[in-house]
Amino acid sequence: GKTSVVALLSKVSTAYFFRRYTAKEIVSKGEIVWGLFEMQGSYLPSGARAPDRKPIVLETAIRWRVRDGKILEVQSFFDTAALLLQQHELHASAA
Repeated sequence: GKTSVVALLSKVSTAYFFRRYTAKEIVSKGEIVWGLFEMQGSYLPSGARAPDRKPIVLETAIRWRVRDGKILEVQSFFDTAALLLQQHELHASAA
């Protein structure tokens, strides 16, 4: 529900640190460009201190709408299940 989405987005904006995006595939047609990236970073578990960051690796897809060399829209999607599995908040049997 809406409450869960807001909670997840709040957590992403405060507990996750993204360090590297490695392009795996980029395709375009007309104004639309899609990119698939491997994202590497870390997250800070609730109540932990900065030295206790845990590494994460997941795929991210980004969609841009570009016109006249200007980005008009951006959407980003990431593999939530892979993230939750790495945090031990979701078990493989449930994914």
